[in-house]
Amino acid sequence: MGVNRAAPIASLLAGLLAGFAHAQALFTAPAHPLPVRDAPGGDVIGALEPGATPVESTGADGAWLRIGFGERDGWVARDALSPTETPMLAGSQAPDGLLCSGTEPFWSLRLEAATTLRSPDGDGPALTLHGVAPAVGMSAFPARVDYGPLVAVLRPLACADGMSDRTQAWTVDVLDGDRLLTGCCRLSP
Repeated sequence: MGVNRAAPIASLLAGLLAGFAHAQALFTAPAHPLPVRDAPGGDVIGALEPGATPVESTGADGAWLRIGFGERDGWVARDALSPTETPMLAGSQAPDGLLCSGTEPFWSLRLEAATTLRSPDGDGPALTLHGVAPAVGMSAFPARVDYGPLVAVLRPLACADGMSDRTQAWTVDVLDGDRLLTGCCRLSP
């Protein structure tokens, strides 16, 4: 009896058709500690280190930007940050070095030129990037990141991993043979 590939492919296609919640933006923190708040204009929960970069925005509310801060979301004043550039994954508008992970089963993958799919059972074989391209008919996203036996479909869509209170900026679906893995990605220094 053959493997039924319809369910993983249908799920992947549904993800391709999902709309984008917001545009991601990358920033550099100012030269002084920047207060991070629990809500726009709310209580201070910590501070960004002076000059921290890249600071990835995962949403906005007026003059405030939502960022990942430890294992939770934090809010910073938009006008205190400076836009910044970061290297992009070859042939795409996605930042190089996105750290993607998911649960059930636990897995992780760093989207860069050479990578390894990691799981609690150990690391898979080393994978080499074959190419990055937008999905057919799209200008930039969703992006298809091709590692040969593994294909990742990346979307700039806010994502919650269910394990922390942190919103991540990117949603990813990974097709590993007959297995569909879903997860979230964030820019990792």
